[in-house]
Amino acid sequence: MTRPFPLHTGIAEVTAVTEVTPTMARFTLTAPAFADFGVEEPGEIITLGWCDEGEELVLPLRRWPFPKGTREQHWRNYTVRAYRPERAEVDVDFFLHGDAGRAAAWAERAQPGDCVCFAGGGHSPAMKQVRDHVRAQRTFARGAVQVLGYW
Repeated sequence: MTRPFPLHTGIAEVTAVTEVTPTMARFTLTAPAFADFGVEEPGEIITLGWCDEGEELVLPLRRWPFPKGTREQHWRNYTVRAYRPERAEVDVDFFLHGDAGRAAAWAERAQPGDCVCFAGGGHSPAMKQVRDHVRAQRTFARGAVQVLGYW
C-alpha cells in the first residue's frame, strides 16, 4: 500500500499546558486533522516543527520538500501520550531543560494560543502490515511482539 508522506500536515494550537514533573510539561495540541489522524494508541509518534524567531511557520510538501524560497523548519519526533479524536486533540510531553535546543526553548515559554507545525500519519498503515505478517509467522510466543506505527 502506498501512502503519501507526510499524510497529514498542519498547524496545531496549544490549548493546555500541564506540569507533569518540575522538568516535564504535557502539551495538549488541537488541530482539525487530529479528528482523523490515524493514531490508534498512545506511544505512536508525531513530528512537530518550529520556525526561527520572527519567521512564519512553513509546512512541508508531500515527500517532505519545503516550498521554494523557504527554509526548512526545525522538526523533532514526539511520543503521543494521549489521543482524543472526538476533541481533535493529542497530548505530547516535553522535557524542560532551559534553552538547550529549539524545542526545549519553545516549551519553556509556550502557552495556550501558541502554534506549532505538525506532520504525521504516513507510516502507520505499513507498520500494521508488518505486525500482521510477523504475527502470522507464529515464530514468537503470543504477546511477545509489538509493532507500533510511527509518524
